[in-house]
This record gives sequence, structure tokens and C-alpha cells, in this order.
Amino acid sequence: MKKDITQKQRLIAAKVTIVILGVLYGAPGLLVKDASIGHLVALAFTVAVHLHQSLF
Repeated sequence: MKKDITQKQRLIAAKVTIVILGVLYGAPGLLVKDASIGHLVALAFTVAVHLHQSLF
């Protein structure tokens, strides 16, 4: 991890990551019609936790 990046660069990286993960996990989630809502919510929380951990 680069130590000389600015707060603005971190914010941009986080926003880009959110968009990419939203597409990667959202599109297949919409295609799966038999999945329970609980499974999809658990997947969303898993992605959120991993994203939060990678930023700090």
C-alpha cells in the first residue's frame, strides 16, 4: 500500500471500487431468480465488510 497517497485519491479509489463491485455482484444477483433475499443481503454485507477493511 502506498503511504504517500492523498485523502482525495483514497476517496476516488473507494468510489471506483464500489461501482465495480456493484456491477460484479449486482448483475448476477438480478439474474438469479431463485436466490433467497437473505442470501443476497448476506452477500451485500460481505462485500461491504471487505471493502471497509481494505480501505483502512
